[in-house]
Amino acid sequence: DFMEDLWERMQLLSRNGWKVKSVPKPHLSFEAQLVVGKSHRFHPVSCPPPTFTMSSSEILKGQEKHEANLKYPQRLRRLHIFPTNKAENMQPVDRFVVEEYILDVLLFFNGCRKECAFYLVSLPVSFRYEYLMAETIFSQLLLLPNPPFRPIYYTLVIIDLCKRLCQLHFHLWW
Repeated sequence: DFMEDLWERMQLLSRNGWKVKSVPKPHLSFEAQLVVGKSHRFHPVSCPPPTFTMSSSEILKGQEKHEANLKYPQRLRRLHIFPTNKAENMQPVDRFVVEEYILDVLLFFNGCRKECAFYLVSLPVSFRYEYLMAETIFSQLLLLPNPPFRPIYYTLVIIDLCKRLCQLHFHLWW
C-alpha cells in the first residue's frame, strides 16, 4: 500500500535526523542572514465553518471531483521493472522525492516534450536515477483505466530522454 510504504520511509527518515540529499537547500547560502533576521508573529488563522445548504451537493461533488482529476491527475502507482540494486546510493525516501520530481515535471511540461526531457535529465539530485525515471514514466503510461496524458506524449518524452541521455553520456565520455 502506498501510504504504508510512505509511512515506513518517513519513520526511517525520522530516525536518521530528517536528512534527505535529494531535496535542494537553497536557503543555506542565506542562513547567516536568516538567523539574525527579525522574526514576526502571525495571528491565528480561523476558517469559516462549512456550509451544507446546497440542494444538489452530490452533483457538485461529482463535478468537483471530475474537474480535480482533470487538473491534478492521479499521482503514482508503482511499477517495479528493475531490480532494487539498480538504485545506487539512494535513501528510501529519495525514491519518493525523485518520483514526485518526475511526476511534477511531466505534469508541468505536458505538451512541451523537449523541455520536459531537458528538466527530467537535470533533476537536482546527486545520484543516478535513470532506472527510477523509466519506472515512473512507464507507471504513468500503463496506468489503468487511462494514463493521465495521451500515450504519444510519454512516447515522445522517452525518445527525447534517450537523445538527451546519449548526448550527456557522450560529452562525459569525451
